[in-house]
Amino acid sequence: MRDTYRETALDNTASIPRILFSVLSLLAAIGVTAALTLQISDQWVYEEFVAHDFFAYFSFQQGFGLVIVLVASGIYGLQSARDTLALSAARAAFVMYSIVAGSTYFVLTETGIADPRPVGPMLWPMIVMNFVIPVYLGLEWLLNSQRAALPWWTFFTSLSYPAVWFVVTLIRGDLTGWYPFELLNPSSEEASSNSFLYMGATAALFFLVSLSVMVVNRIHVVLRRSSKAS
Repeated sequence: MRDTYRETALDNTASIPRILFSVLSLLAAIGVTAALTLQISDQWVYEEFVAHDFFAYFSFQQGFGLVIVLVASGIYGLQSARDTLALSAARAAFVMYSIVAGSTYFVLTETGIADPRPVGPMLWPMIVMNFVIPVYLGLEWLLNSQRAALPWWTFFTSLSYPAVWFVVTLIRGDLTGWYPFELLNPSSEEASSNSFLYMGATAALFFLVSLSVMVVNRIHVVLRRSSKAS
């Protein structure tokens, strides 16, 4: 589906709702930055910070990327009426990454498969990264319709990053013996049929959330066209 919308001088002015969405993006970027910074500083203080291990976690990788996308969304949104295709695709991908990372964190914590608790005494960084931000991103994607129509190739490109991360993690783990979570280690006692079940469920969740993000975008485009035609 191709979006044939053409911006005019009036269309190129950010509306009040879009300005509010943009400000929220910048505030969310500050929140994510603070949460990531505190987690690094806590590990540093407790002498547990190992850079090549810390940055190997998917949640932290997507967190740093999310900051860039949120800042870009906020700044661009204050100056225009609609996000570009590149920015819309990036935002869609990180909405999916954040929701899946937050959901996975909840499952790992509640089932006891892993214990991803913070090193320091403060829990709010984990709450921000794995609950507040995913909920915000999901709601914002539902409510903010001023984005370019996403072609279906963006659906597959968004899934390529977690797929590459998974393969690289397994190769790195086989070479170094270190895995972000022991359930990924095929030689560990924690690796079992349940582990493969959870990994399969996570892959399915990536697929379903990415598909949902695409569907919402298509609905927004259809509604926008209908309103312009009426």
